Amino acid sequence: MRTFITRGLLVATSLTLVTACGDDKKVLKKADYIKQADAICAAAEKESDGLGDPETEAEYLKLIPKAAKISIKSIEDVQALGEPDIEAAKIKKLLNDYKSVFRSISKATSIKAMEPDLEKLEELGKVADDFGFVECGHG
Repeated sequence: MRTFITRGLLVATSLTLVTACGDDKKVLKKADYIKQADAICAAAEKESDGLGDPETEAEYLKLIPKAAKISIKSIEDVQALGEPDIEAAKIKKLLNDYKSVFRSISKATSIKAMEPDLEKLEELGKVADDFGFVECGHG
């Protein structure tokens, strides 16, 4: 049987460890979670900006899988932070929905085919805004 008290609990001053499904989950205060997540998103945005500015649909479609890969990696990095101390289920769903949309976008064969995904990204951005993210959801 696992004990709830570990050496890590004594060291972790800004994190709370909880046991769920046998795994230790980090729980961060909402403000800390947003700050760390936004830093990850800002770095991903900078990396995506470095991919260039496509001028044609063909160039855009060639760039999309690379940008989607960067976005998915940043989502996974945010997920690795742990959970916010409030609205954790909402944020888990938000991040999973983002990953799903970026996977779909990476397979698009035309800009027209991406329209439903782009609309979904807009909806997800509103959820991100409502939670308080500044950088995440604004790519």
